[in-house]
Amino acid sequence: MKKKLIALISIGFIVLNLVCCSSQLSVPEITFPATETETDSEESRTQKEATPTTSALSGDNQDNQSLAVKCNNGTFVGKETDGLIIWKGIPYATQPVGNLRWKKALPAADDDGVYDATKPGHIPIGLKNDSEGTAEFGEDCLVLNIYNNTDCADIKKPVMVWIHGGGFCAESQAAPLYDLSNIAKQCPDILFVSIDYRLGFLGFMNFERVPGGENFKEA
Repeated sequence: MKKKLIALISIGFIVLNLVCCSSQLSVPEITFPATETETDSEESRTQKEATPTTSALSGDNQDNQSLAVKCNNGTFVGKETDGLIIWKGIPYATQPVGNLRWKKALPAADDDGVYDATKPGHIPIGLKNDSEGTAEFGEDCLVLNIYNNTDCADIKKPVMVWIHGGGFCAESQAAPLYDLSNIAKQCPDILFVSIDYRLGFLGFMNFERVPGGENFKEA
């Protein structure tokens, strides 16, 4: 019993020393990129120069108005398949790359171009998941997919937006599990939209307690 008591006291002193030492440790200084004010002009250029993840179209698809949807950041031409018109990889914001990394997302820049929306955009960088192999990983992942049933293609519909799971660190709308084709077929009077968003340290890193971190809010 006496030996156990001595052992416990010794462990207590060790823990106390560790706590005292850790309180005296200095945290290495983290240097952030320039603040938003200092890079306004550069970010403005980034916003204007950023291009959608889809590529420009050529050929007959440009003339098929039923497959084209006009947005402020371009006209996107989808694909009709199995009773659905599907648009994939439409950017809904300026892509958060370069000086926009870890920054609040900016609206998509105006664009009069015509773009192919038949392939998924880049998959958000995150943990290994079922999305691998369906598209390439990339930071320029702020894109959405749209599913419209051709039975009621020309009427105004309520919109259901699907935000995929994954604990904020994995998965993507590109995963086969999150394909909304089946539910869009079952509910022709609803327009279905799925989105991707930044994951893990690129989307949810909190810098508020680090000097200069107040300029980097959660994405």
